[in-house]
Amino acid sequence: MDRHSDLGLSDPPGPDPAIFRGGRAPKSNDVFIAIMGVTGSGKSSFISQCCGRLVRVGHDLTGCTSTVDVHAFDLSPNETVYLIDTPGFDDTNRGDAEVLTQIAAWLGESYQHKILLHGIVYLHPITDRRMLGSARRNLNVFIKLCGFDALQKVVLATTMWDIADQEIAESRERELIETEDFWGWMKSQGCMVSRHDHTTKSAVRIIRQLARHKEPVVTDLQRELVEQNLPLNETSAGQKIQSELLAERNKLAGISRDMEAHLRQAIKEGNAAAVAMFSEEREKYADEIKKLEMEITNLRITVEKLIDKDHRRRHTVDHSIPPMVIHRQSLDEDTKARLAERELPPTPPRASLSETQPRQIQQPQLKGVSQAVRMPPGNSATSVSMWGDVVCIIGDVGLSSTQYPRLKLDSDSAFLRSISLGDVASGGFRSWIARYEERWMASNNLARVYPKLGHGITSRGLQRLKCCFLGPHGQFFAKWQDGQHLYSSPIDIPKILDGQIDVVDVAFGYEGTYFVAYTAPGDKNLYRYDLGNHYDDLAYFLNNEKRRIIILSITLDPRNGTDYILVYNECIQRALRTEIKGPKVRFQSSGPNASAISSFW
Repeated sequence: MDRHSDLGLSDPPGPDPAIFRGGRAPKSNDVFIAIMGVTGSGKSSFISQCCGRLVRVGHDLTGCTSTVDVHAFDLSPNETVYLIDTPGFDDTNRGDAEVLTQIAAWLGESYQHKILLHGIVYLHPITDRRMLGSARRNLNVFIKLCGFDALQKVVLATTMWDIADQEIAESRERELIETEDFWGWMKSQGCMVSRHDHTTKSAVRIIRQLARHKEPVVTDLQRELVEQNLPLNETSAGQKIQSELLAERNKLAGISRDMEAHLRQAIKEGNAAAVAMFSEEREKYADEIKKLEMEITNLRITVEKLIDKDHRRRHTVDHSIPPMVIHRQSLDEDTKARLAERELPPTPPRASLSETQPRQIQQPQLKGVSQAVRMPPGNSATSVSMWGDVVCIIGDVGLSSTQYPRLKLDSDSAFLRSISLGDVASGGFRSWIARYEERWMASNNLARVYPKLGHGITSRGLQRLKCCFLGPHGQFFAKWQDGQHLYSSPIDIPKILDGQIDVVDVAFGYEGTYFVAYTAPGDKNLYRYDLGNHYDDLAYFLNNEKRRIIILSITLDPRNGTDYILVYNECIQRALRTEIKGPKVRFQSSGPNASAISSFW
């Protein structure tokens, strides 16, 4: 007997599409389980460990899963489990509205074909230091998507235990479970809580928790789309995302009006530099508002149009490269063990490590470079900042792979002297703060990405800053000319700098890593760092006891634990004197930045 026959659904509009079972024949014991969570929570790795084949795994903030995919594995000779790999919310390449439309299309069409979920695994990285606002919002959308009835078939699973400090991770787990606004309320409604330690045994154990029962569930999103025939924006999950988008649009509209007022004032005062800056910022905000309005419009769609749109989008995907499949039964024991412990993607080609003297560039237009200017003769400023695919380098030449901030303000010939790239705000625009010869400038979204820093700048003054360094997850360190400082980081930077003369550079890296360079009494150039188990090449270089260096600037890529740029002078002890050679650079880059960095140095 069809165990879905009591749902009251009409016959499906056609045969079971391949997207549900990957071409496999339906069986009465088939189990469907959705894998959800924010981007970077480990969904693809979890599925790889269950299925015994490599699913593309990401190691930055850009999600690997760009659509809803289904992966099958045999839990027993008579039971096939289909894992639904969903795109993650909080993705840098897609808005939450687009992610919801893709998930809704699959859930709606599967429900029409009488295919129901046995449960949902919601993954959360235990390495996240706190439940940030975006994570809470996504959790609320997830609750709305499921509905109360489905929560009893949800496993809230924490990931990344294999790379986390055990004591800290257990403390974070308790906070998740005991805090009502985090997982506390969901657990009281029947959600199960589990740990995933990045092994096959752990992943399969979680799946068995949901596969052992014979009572599939219907989510609220499926009922609202199919039974009530509501457009996506009128469903509970859609309303939640739409309200966030409307609030963000209204906020940006207010900032845009202020920007327009500043622009008119700059025109009135004849301040060409300010006119250029405010004009550029106004255009950026206009683009952000336009994107938000498009997302809001795209939510006003019925389930039939969702499915049709999803089919057309799938047909445009290039499937010419077959996925790499490793069948568990064909693996030798050593390979099985490695696969069970951790499945890593192929290592991308890396730029060769460089340790050379800087040279003059011969051609201002270089691969991967959006801006290139020659700095004034005798320029002593050195600043480097790297974040994912974006890099900015200041020396005797200035290079940047992005258009903002400008390396040179044409209106008054002011050159960029120091730069710190920050995290990305909603809308995809990167935050930044920069010092020119006699002024500081910052992106208009800086206060939204770093609210504590924004408040400090408002109260103490942007132009009174002495230095400022941005990092991931809201981390920053700022110091003003009067000696006052402000920071947001688990790293006690003021304690590190206590009793020292001045700070040279602060770099916030991947997974809580950091590097602080400073000058100490006695004209000593010192540094302190904690690279954890990351940035192996940099750690190897720094641990060379025979080498004495003076650090001029350093940046750690927050998106991975390998890439960095270090600019330094080398101290060579002669018989009666110390010889300073440099500046020199050592770097490692695995992305498109490699060309720009190599061209510069």
